[in-house]
Amino acid sequence: MITLAIGAKSTYIRFQSLVHTRQKKHLTHLYLLRNLMNRTTIKNPTTAGKKTTIVGGQGIAQVIHMRRLS
Repeated sequence: MITLAIGAKSTYIRFQSLVHTRQKKHLTHLYLLRNLMNRTTIKNPTTAGKKTTIVGGQGIAQVIHMRRLS
């Protein structure tokens, strides 16, 4: 599980990676981080407590927690 800050550090997203299990965990996380910073988009962004899906070039991650700083 990783917590990411995107959108000028105003939105924090914690997600579990659902990419291929044969990849090593830390490498998978690096791929997801790189994609999130470069070209990953958030499909159907929701409010806190709801689930959304992050789709990246290296796999798909399911968001389990999302909140915006006030």
